[in-house]
Amino acid sequence: MTYDYVCKACEEEFVFEHSIKRKPRKKCPSCKKMKLLRLISVSTSVILKGDCWEKDGYASKEATKA
Repeated sequence: MTYDYVCKACEEEFVFEHSIKRKPRKKCPSCKKMKLLRLISVSTSVILKGDCWEKDGYASKEATKA
């Protein structure tokens, strides 16, 4: 998984790739202070399925006409 971090001390931003099981990083690679904060991001891949949705997420032609 990819995680975004920001340092509360120097305000540098970082992206790290690590396991979801790993505890969040704390030490800033730039200023070396223990002020690193993992940010919450909403990046996901969603595939809508059903009568009105196709694989790419757009409404089907029949649903569009109605």
